Amino acid sequence: MSSAASLVRRALRLDRETTHSRASTSTTPTLSVIVPTLNEERNVARAIRSTGDGPLEVIVVDGGSSDRTVEFARACGATVRPT
Repeated sequence: MSSAASLVRRALRLDRETTHSRASTSTTPTLSVIVPTLNEERNVARAIRSTGDGPLEVIVVDGGSSDRTVEFARACGATVRPT
């Protein structure tokens, strides 16, 4: 099993545990984009921006980066889930 697949499964499980019913609010995203990262400070902002605008959420699942990946992802509006 690849570590990226494991990160995605873990993020999905965490997301299910914390997400409220979509029917409860009109501002709830209709699409979630999950971005697994590890020391991607040079690329994470561009990856998040490439998702475009619209009713979506970006979840960055970080594998323990030692650079500023988490800081940049949060600055771009992403939800960050450490592993």
